[in-house]
Amino acid sequence: SELQMHSKIAGMCWILVMLFALSAFVIGIGIPAVHAIEWLQTGTWPTYETWQFFTDMGWSFPQTSWVGIQRAIDWTLRQPFACTGSAASIVVAFIFAQLAEDQGRRADKKTRVENIRR
Repeated sequence: SELQMHSKIAGMCWILVMLFALSAFVIGIGIPAVHAIEWLQTGTWPTYETWQFFTDMGWSFPQTSWVGIQRAIDWTLRQPFACTGSAASIVVAFIFAQLAEDQGRRADKKTRVENIRR
């Protein structure tokens, strides 16, 4: 039924929220921890910027003819991936949390309507 579909979608969205929150934690804590170990061994802090992540994934860099937006993109790509990756994961987790809340409200509304009809 439609009620079950909304409940399942809400449940899947909450699972995705947890996965993206976990990825934000792993990226935000894990990468600096690995860098700290390397720093302790070698005495130099390794850098892993967002552009390196794009290159490693085989993705092309975003390009636009709008100068201000291109500067913002270029600045973002020069930031540490631990920061941008965590921030992106948190944003996606919040989006899925909103979707889960919306689906949960729809399921609750369907339940109330079905109870009234009985």
